[in-house]
Amino acid sequence: MNAIIFNETGLWTDNLKLCDTEIKEPMENEVQVKVLARPVNPSDEMFIKGVYRQKPELPQIAGLEGAGRIEKVGKKSDNSLIGQHIAFRAKGTWADKINIPIDSFRIVPKEIPFEIACQLTLNTVTAFALLELSNLAADQWLLLTAASSSVCKQIIQLAKAKKIRLVALVRNDKYKNDLLKLGADIVLNSETENIEEQVINTTKGGANAILDSVGGALGSIMIKVAAPFGKVIIYGRQSPDETSFAYGTVIYKNLKIEGFGIDHWLKNKSKDKLNLIWQELTTAIINNSLKLHCDKLFDLKDFKEAIIFYKNTGGKVVLR
Repeated sequence: MNAIIFNETGLWTDNLKLCDTEIKEPMENEVQVKVLARPVNPSDEMFIKGVYRQKPELPQIAGLEGAGRIEKVGKKSDNSLIGQHIAFRAKGTWADKINIPIDSFRIVPKEIPFEIACQLTLNTVTAFALLELSNLAADQWLLLTAASSSVCKQIIQLAKAKKIRLVALVRNDKYKNDLLKLGADIVLNSETENIEEQVINTTKGGANAILDSVGGALGSIMIKVAAPFGKVIIYGRQSPDETSFAYGTVIYKNLKIEGFGIDHWLKNKSKDKLNLIWQELTTAIINNSLKLHCDKLFDLKDFKEAIIFYKNTGGKVVLR
């Protein structure tokens, strides 16, 4: 089978190779999946560099998320699973096939195409979780950094359904109209506009919750634009620079600063609760009240072109 493999950590533009490799039969508690779509995410680049929370086991097949169809099951797996469409997170999804444990995937309604399904287990669940943690009521203000990301576009849609007001920060004006159409109340350019002044004036005192995936100098500003009793949730580290803030600002405004990682959040949810969340999200996608997109599809063997497109455009790229 085809697989995109790296033998050492480093730049994904240099280290990945298309290889022909074998796959073993699934173990007794596994299923074998024909992988039909895999998103290209920032986490994939970090994984190949060796700086992601999940570490590669060299030589390693690239990819951390995917969707496909179950083709085989192990001895202790249910034969009725064969043919089911599933979405999953696992190391090694940039291959034609993968074996994964029976408790590590979600069944996807067949109305949802694979190029959308492959995005659900990370970005869509993360969007739901972050909005839940922000704990906002209608008419309160939520601020998003790096708002042109797939995660933030989904947060905007989920938040608008709850009548939460939104400030979206981007680094390029070309994203403004699309985010306004999705439901953002105001979109600001963090490179060219006075963010602190604009946010304070627009929200009349600051954002009640802030979801920050950038950090650095912009992260420092986020502490300043949080409303009294506000919450700043950090879920990414795009900037290599340090974030600084005055303790007095946090103390006198009674702010909460907390980190978010999807794996620990999932572990703290019951199986029944996660099932309900999954049903809610997939229903919203089928009903078109939550819209995901794919800017460009590439064949797996064209992974180099896919990475270049992703880096040049920042669009949502899927390998099929």
